[in-house]
Amino acid sequence: MTDVVSDEEIASEAARQISLETGLPFHAAKVSVDGFAGWRVGYQAQVEEGLGFDLLLAIGFRSVEVTMRPTRFSGPLVRAFAANVAADPRGWIDQLARVRSAGATVTVYADHEVLSSNAELPDLEYRTLEIECVVRTVGRGIEARRDAALAACRAAVSLTLSGLELQATEMIEDLSEGAVVRVDVNKYERNPVARMQCIAHYGSRCWACDLSFADTYGDLGAGYIHVHHRVLVSSYEGETYVVDPIRDLVPLCPNCHMMIHRRRPPLEPSELRRILDLPEKQPLPSISTESA
Repeated sequence: MTDVVSDEEIASEAARQISLETGLPFHAAKVSVDGFAGWRVGYQAQVEEGLGFDLLLAIGFRSVEVTMRPTRFSGPLVRAFAANVAADPRGWIDQLARVRSAGATVTVYADHEVLSSNAELPDLEYRTLEIECVVRTVGRGIEARRDAALAACRAAVSLTLSGLELQATEMIEDLSEGAVVRVDVNKYERNPVARMQCIAHYGSRCWACDLSFADTYGDLGAGYIHVHHRVLVSSYEGETYVVDPIRDLVPLCPNCHMMIHRRRPPLEPSELRRILDLPEKQPLPSISTESA
């Protein structure tokens, strides 16, 4: 297998995985634009034009570099990003810390200038934006390159989407007493960054019943999973609440997700696991209000 074929497979797998984890559509394609020739993982908003961006992949043997570059005519993306980051600088700085702690080296270019401190971005006015994330490979095989590419894509997507108010689509239905009751999951479960980071940490197997859609349905079900928000958001009324994707979110299959929501307040995943008579797991992190 040639490097070109391998890089195509890596880009395609990254697009598929990021799509599953965020609930947003990403697609891989070969491109040659603005001095870059290679593979990209692209996103184009379905609702509003101009919110598209590309992740340009430079896949090496020692590291993978992913550069987020807005697509043409995406002035709305830069303006929306700048406004949201300025309105929530803590969210941007928290995402920077999170992706760096995961091993990514981040460089931000605003108006084609390298920022000496990426934390200064919320205070700047700018018309162009690029975010470069580099992750070192652990080993020289294609699996190591695939892992590094996915990690670099996750880092770039996390930082990009932290400045855009995009939401994944997820809904569950309760069929009870002959009626269909629509239960919309809350905004934290639809947050594509939090969703992606939750699944990257826990995987796509249901935490409560251990179901893997890949085991049952093969490629058709690979990576499919719901994400459940464990926190009663009303308990934080009047407080500034920042979702922790590891503490507050957990992957569940749609059946377990629905069963958890059959009680008010919702059951904890560990409670549902006991109802299913399954062995206890390592406890999930505490969600006491003191930790928020």
